[in-house]
Amino acid sequence: MSVPDAPPLTQEPTAPEAEGFTIGQAAAFAGVTIETVQRYHQDGLCDEPEPDSIGRRRYRPAETLQLVSVRALAGAGVPTPEIRPLLDYLDHVKQLLSAETGRKVRHAHATEHRHRFE
Repeated sequence: MSVPDAPPLTQEPTAPEAEGFTIGQAAAFAGVTIETVQRYHQDGLCDEPEPDSIGRRRYRPAETLQLVSVRALAGAGVPTPEIRPLLDYLDHVKQLLSAETGRKVRHAHATEHRHRFE
């Protein structure tokens, strides 16, 4: 399967691209074809972006990362029906860890602040 080259990461985006990647650019970045991205959407493996004011769908970083994650899991042999639940679980774990990290940072700041005034 031939995959188009990924857009260069160092290139400054032009005005329309500043809003995100086209499906072709996102597919190339993820290392898949446009048809594969469309199949991912049909299979419910990743979210399809909402159309912009002129009807184009632009893939923002989170959506592009989701495509990359789906491709990586599929490439690792994870069965298709298990990919979305696994991504949802990993997102939940990430949220829990983020909340716990925030709690620890707030606690560390409070402790540091208390020690300054003792």
